[in-house]
Amino acid sequence: MSLFVFVSCKNEKTPVPYGPVDIQLDLNKAEFNSFIIGTHVFITGGGSGLGIVVYRLSQNEFKAYDRMCTSKTHNEWVRLTDSPNSAILLECQECGSRFSLIDGSVNKGPAYFYLTEYQTYYNQTLNTLWITN
Repeated sequence: MSLFVFVSCKNEKTPVPYGPVDIQLDLNKAEFNSFIIGTHVFITGGGSGLGIVVYRLSQNEFKAYDRMCTSKTHNEWVRLTDSPNSAILLECQECGSRFSLIDGSVNKGPAYFYLTEYQTYYNQTLNTLWITN
């Protein structure tokens, strides 16, 4: 008796380019007054240069993602925008892919890579948020 096992490895990587990210947000500034739990803000920066979306999960927990669509169907980089039907989704206007702001997962394809996530560190005493990779 013979047993053959075929293993396929995909070494594909997200199409979002690596770029250093080191951003500190002062959440005491007036521009962040409406940045409450369950909302998000768009800021400049990110590996793609298309910006970062920061989502506030709780009083002390944040998620930060690059705004570049991870679908490989594009000929050029495409910036994600708010989904018209959901406050927790971002949508690609070119391919229709949708992504969750809660965990960066693909809600609707053709994209299959999660959003590129950046690390966040919140200083409750100073009310500042550090975003880095």
